[in-house]
Amino acid sequence: MKNFKLILKSLFSNNAAVEGARHRPWYFAVIMFFVSMVLALVPIFVTNISKKGTDIVKQYNYNMDNLSLIFSEEINKDNVTLEVSYNESSEKNLLLDHGTWNATFKENVFGYNDQNYNYYFHKDENGVIDLLAFYLGNMSSENLSGFAKRLEEAHKEANAQLPSIIMMTETQIVFYISNPARGSVIGTIVGDYQSTKVGFDMKQLLSEKPHTNVEEYKAYKAETWDNWKNFYNEVYNNNRLTSTWTTTLIMLAIDVALVFFMGLMVFVLTRGKNNPFRIYTFWESMKIGMWSANMPAILTCGLGFLLSSFMQVLFALLLGVRVMWLTMKTLGPNNAPTPSSNYKEVKTVTAKPSKK
Repeated sequence: MKNFKLILKSLFSNNAAVEGARHRPWYFAVIMFFVSMVLALVPIFVTNISKKGTDIVKQYNYNMDNLSLIFSEEINKDNVTLEVSYNESSEKNLLLDHGTWNATFKENVFGYNDQNYNYYFHKDENGVIDLLAFYLGNMSSENLSGFAKRLEEAHKEANAQLPSIIMMTETQIVFYISNPARGSVIGTIVGDYQSTKVGFDMKQLLSEKPHTNVEEYKAYKAETWDNWKNFYNEVYNNNRLTSTWTTTLIMLAIDVALVFFMGLMVFVLTRGKNNPFRIYTFWESMKIGMWSANMPAILTCGLGFLLSSFMQVLFALLLGVRVMWLTMKTLGPNNAPTPSSNYKEVKTVTAKPSKK
């Protein structure tokens, strides 16, 4: 019970944190450190794992509902097959029936003369292209990025607005969602087909509902858009998981290093000749850093969701403030304990107090 009370008191008392670090078993510090790391990472993990491919069209769809419907109708009309299947390495690929694609979508129809890929395009009522769709075979991720940059440069040179773009390869799919009013990309979905069922054909995104009147057409259009949004989430799923764990592990490494750095700061800042706390060993200083991480971690866990723009630096800021406060106010050279101190164990300089 005494240990539990001390742990609770260490949340806001620097003296209690020092007492716990110096005079409680080492595994208390390790447990406190582990719990603090978990709490500090909760906002980052939850925020990343909660992301969806549809987040970029959550508030506005930037006419993608209409454009997706038109593209779906086009590939269905001409029976263009874009089907997910296993390759020789048992990986899911998007395979194209090149015959129907090339017969439907002619090469270099609209000025992309440096490209050797047939593509689909759609023009709005003003004759401006607002959607491009490319199938780029086995193009690598690096070349895919270069291809996108060339498209962007071509539009800038032509002083034309950048349309929304769908770029499909055997292993990847990328959606660039463009704001028609500005002609600039407002969001990107980068995905693959690992969460998509084998046998899925992009023609299946088109609703099968009848649409012979206005009300039926609305339902037909809405279902098609829902199918596309589900497809956004499916192709983004694998990237979401990878991104979540990568970001979380990177932040874990940063936070672990930060706690040990703050322990080092405690050790360095108590080395002064006139500092009564210079008897603290390096290991004790490390444990003080661990015990001091509890309240910053709790605050990071709570405030991280509210201050999302500061989420990745919040723990560092709060821990830095606490450790500086601890070293200046509690472990400074003018803060030697008096005989009436609640923590008599730290009042001498020449010898370590015995454990109770």
